[in-house]
Amino acid sequence: MRQATIRPKLAEGTNTRPLTGGGVLVRSPGLGTQFYATPHQSAALAALDGEHDLEQVEAAAGGLSYQAIALLLFRLWEKGLLADGESVRAALFPHHDAADREFVRNQRWRSVRRLLSWSLPLPALNAHLGGLGGAAPALLSGVGLALAALLAAGGLAALLSGVVPWPADLFGLEGGGVGGILRAYVAAAAFLSLRGLVRAAILAGLGSGVDGARVAVRLGVLHLDVDDAEAEHFGAPQRAAFRLASLLLPAGVAGALLLVPLAGGPPASATLGAIGFLVVFGELCPYFATDGAALLELLASLPGQQDRVRAYITGNLVGGLGRGRQREGDRSFAVVATLWFVWFFAAFHIVLSLVLEHVLDLLVLVLQTESFFVRMVGGLFLADVVVLLLLMMGTLVAVSLGVVLQVVRRFLPRAQPEPVVEPLSTFEQVRLLDAVSRLLPPGMADSTMDALSESAVQERYAPGGWLYHAGGGDRRFYWVLEGRVDLLSPRPEGGHARVTTVRAGENFGDEALRDQPHLHSARAWGDAVVLALDASLFQEAVRADRQGDVVLRQLERAAVLGRTPALAALDPGARIELAAKLLERDFAPGERVIQQGDAADSMFLVESGRCRVVRAEEGGVETALATLGPGETVGEAGVLFGRPRNATVLAEEASRLIEVPGEALREALDRSFHIGLALETVAARRGTP
Repeated sequence: MRQATIRPKLAEGTNTRPLTGGGVLVRSPGLGTQFYATPHQSAALAALDGEHDLEQVEAAAGGLSYQAIALLLFRLWEKGLLADGESVRAALFPHHDAADREFVRNQRWRSVRRLLSWSLPLPALNAHLGGLGGAAPALLSGVGLALAALLAAGGLAALLSGVVPWPADLFGLEGGGVGGILRAYVAAAAFLSLRGLVRAAILAGLGSGVDGARVAVRLGVLHLDVDDAEAEHFGAPQRAAFRLASLLLPAGVAGALLLVPLAGGPPASATLGAIGFLVVFGELCPYFATDGAALLELLASLPGQQDRVRAYITGNLVGGLGRGRQREGDRSFAVVATLWFVWFFAAFHIVLSLVLEHVLDLLVLVLQTESFFVRMVGGLFLADVVVLLLLMMGTLVAVSLGVVLQVVRRFLPRAQPEPVVEPLSTFEQVRLLDAVSRLLPPGMADSTMDALSESAVQERYAPGGWLYHAGGGDRRFYWVLEGRVDLLSPRPEGGHARVTTVRAGENFGDEALRDQPHLHSARAWGDAVVLALDASLFQEAVRADRQGDVVLRQLERAAVLGRTPALAALDPGARIELAAKLLERDFAPGERVIQQGDAADSMFLVESGRCRVVRAEEGGVETALATLGPGETVGEAGVLFGRPRNATVLAEEASRLIEVPGEALREALDRSFHIGLALETVAARRGTP
């Protein structure tokens, strides 16, 4: 039901910025969150002023569907960008926990980030830095990046092999003065500022200009930087190149400085090169928001990698190792977690060998000197070292405690309250038979129906009670009589993500009807009463019937829908109903599935084979967008947003696709808000029709 009385408005302090391509970046500097509104969402976004209700927003959105507007509001609410987010949540998506929003989770680390870095805007520099845009092609060219990589590798090899010795007194503390500290500080500031200039040039060349020049402080080092929020919405290749250039170009300069003494240059340049490598090493940390972390996020396909890897290490590392190959997602997390451990202990070694052995000398210098300047510089450097050590020790303690708790939890019994089993009333038996009859072919024997009814039990669960866990041995099919049940997908980093909420009158656990383990975990949302049916009796009844093959095929189609991430949020009963409306289509290699420019009247699901998505650009050039395999969808954007196809889809090999008619998909969207979220995410990530 449409909530016309809601008048959504962007939160105070939220600003919007048009980007290249017509999108809009919505940001809240105070919360540190942002949202990218696509061009077709921009009109609706402009109407979120507190004066328009949802129907008026829909009218102002220029054809954007009501479901798409609800998705837009959900994304803004999730990131804390709505002024009255609680009323919007209560009206449109009441089953989402306000405390589990993305920006709330991010706040847990925001205070730590502020210790690591903070910044002050310098808008007067925007125009000057914007003039660097002409350098972007050279910086991102293969030749430019290859040359930087070659210089960085050469300098690092010379350093590690001993051809260029590591500076014995990197910070000049053995001389009893502060000249070395100042030199190191200026060198670090120069390398970080070089990184900032590189980022400014790329943003000015690829994006909508530089609109975030600032003086930033990272671990006490002042330097020039720019706001890189727009870079997060480039295409994947541009994002990777942006992060890679931010790392490689400063590393290349550092490598060149290390090689200067070999050509007869001043030995002091090697000291500057070593400091440059330390700066780049810091940017490789996969645990915090660094260029290295963002690059890993792209390579490992882990959206939100920094927060998720932290959660994985402190909450699920031991469990992940114990599961072995049971979850594909664990592999990426385990690789990134291993990289973080390697990075962390290397950083600890660097701090111990380069800094700590000189701390006592520095302390004596600060206490005994009569020079205010020396005392100030030495004191600031000492304070910086102390903060760095506290952060490293705090991180180590947090990780260690998390790992210990994981080990302890593996040996502690889980306190799981048993459900209350109750007999079925006559009314409940009639309701059960009616529900079962909708899943079975007509003409089923009365004795079979009676056996199914007698085998069912009624169970009552307390709030938070688990009905079953994903992959467990439960082989029952369920109907919800009272309350709600959440179907949850285990996160590789620990915890669960809600897939959908099953309400009274709906069923779930259809995997058991095919003698398959449950795909998701089921947990009571509040007090819940369910009917549980032994799936083996259902299978016997179906196989004994002459129409059993039709029913089993329909269940198999429903299973395909359940295994498709974008459609998994549809409750099992609705999946079975939708399965009856699907069409199976076979395509030969090279055959066209979708034509760019056609009206969007259906969505396709790849059941087998592979398909290629291409877009025809101006001048007849085709751009490859994606290659799709089993379980992936295509055509969702056109149906979801009511737009013509914006790309062509071709079968790369003999492929079987399941066509979901547009009307059937819209009915599914009305039943499950989460499907729209998943489809919108797929469409936004791929830019497909």
